Amino acid sequence: MPEPLEPAVDAVLRQMEKALHWKGELITELSAAETRLLDLRNSANRLIDCLPQGERLSRRIRLNRNRLEEQQLHRAQEPAHRAGYVLLRMLATHYRGQVTNGEVMRHLKRLGIPATPEVVAKMLYQKAKQGVLERIGRGRYRIERSHPMLGEG
Repeated sequence: MPEPLEPAVDAVLRQMEKALHWKGELITELSAAETRLLDLRNSANRLIDCLPQGERLSRRIRLNRNRLEEQQLHRAQEPAHRAGYVLLRMLATHYRGQVTNGEVMRHLKRLGIPATPEVVAKMLYQKAKQGVLERIGRGRYRIERSHPMLGEG
């Protein structure tokens, strides 16, 4: 007769294997999308060059807007930007109306995002300056649920 813990461990391991498989599929899909974007950008550049001089500017502006959006998506994958995104999602869904430096640090570390106390304090200070948080004490902040950065919270 198996130990009561063994089925639970097996279930968690199966879920991990599924998540890893899904992550692999997403990475493959992301790579294909990046290749497609590169091909489309090159095609757009060649086609824009063929347009009459007066028609090029508006198309170049659109192309540059697309490049900026792509750069923002790439930056969102970097740990510092990912930490900012994770912090906003945490604030939007936090079960209490308050958050502490320690809670944020533990949350980021649990998700594998490196964070020092100084970095967390700086992130929370920035969110307070943006009006997402209100400082109510040393290392304690009240969450402004109605702030647009938190979506519908």
